[in-house]
Amino acid sequence: MSKALIEKYVTTVNEFLTLAKSFPGSDLSKSPADGGWSGAFVVHHIADSEAFFSTRFLFALTENRPNIATFDEEVSVKQLGYANRNTSKSISAIEGSSNLISDVLASVAEGEWNRISIHPETGEMTITMIMEKVLSHYQAHIGQLREIKAAL
Repeated sequence: MSKALIEKYVTTVNEFLTLAKSFPGSDLSKSPADGGWSGAFVVHHIADSEAFFSTRFLFALTENRPNIATFDEEVSVKQLGYANRNTSKSISAIEGSSNLISDVLASVAEGEWNRISIHPETGEMTITMIMEKVLSHYQAHIGQLREIKAAL
């Protein structure tokens, strides 16, 4: 199961990156007519999410029942300066982080995927559950990027 999850993770990240890189010219920075996030904001959010999720994996593997730090995506937009960030750097961050995590997880023994972390809202989460959350998160933002691209 873990090998399949890692493969799905790599495929999903690549799907997201391919889509983000497919926006022509400055279109990634354009906001849709409804005033929602631009494609660039989605890319920055995923870069930040990768950082948070990667620490969840690393702590789950190196500590006994670590607490999971949560993040507020709406606060991140302002506090982490989405309007002024470089999209290509965020894309590079996603590539680097996802490569690191897929490499680390590939060497984890099958039984270790059941290691527990504690989420303050949902309780116990295994590494498998964290990966499933990551995949769901990516899928939601792939859909969001597709909608933004279609609206431009």
